Amino acid sequence: MRTTPVEDIVAVPALDRPFLEQWGDGPVTLLGDAAHPMLPSLGQGGSTAIEDAVVLAQCLASHSDPVAALRAYENTRRERTRFMVETSRKFAGFEQVENPVLCAVRDAYLRRAPQSVLFAPFQRALTPSCWAVEPRNPYGPSGPSGPCGRDIRIRPESRHDPARRTHRRHPLPPGPAHP
Repeated sequence: MRTTPVEDIVAVPALDRPFLEQWGDGPVTLLGDAAHPMLPSLGQGGSTAIEDAVVLAQCLASHSDPVAALRAYENTRRERTRFMVETSRKFAGFEQVENPVLCAVRDAYLRRAPQSVLFAPFQRALTPSCWAVEPRNPYGPSGPSGPCGRDIRIRPESRHDPARRTHRRHPLPPGPAHP
């Protein structure tokens, strides 16, 4: 960047907006950045869109009424995505401080703080145990298991765990080893 002429640098600020409590109406809903845009501080915008798609598909598959499925999806995803949007915004404020004294304090803190302290805020967003989306059951423990008819879990899947592999959609043909 030092050798790039100033007039050739285009600054495009990252923007978000206040969190929306309602993502849809009637037979329409939003997902991903359309529903919950977030600043790139956590690097989780794309993955939350994939999570949205999985939960939306499960809700549509388990409801006979598509409109009810859309509202169930929204209700299931709201808490986690609100957390991600708010956490991204907090980190952005820390990252993008412009005051030279605050920049020096931030940089010194980041150089000296133990990794466990630095990574602690990311744990909820990035650890596998927190990828599970378990909707609150308004009926209590004896009622239905969630708004989509069952607990919804998004689990990281290991390609190297044979116990998780039940079949391959496109098995490799017999013959020489494939690269």
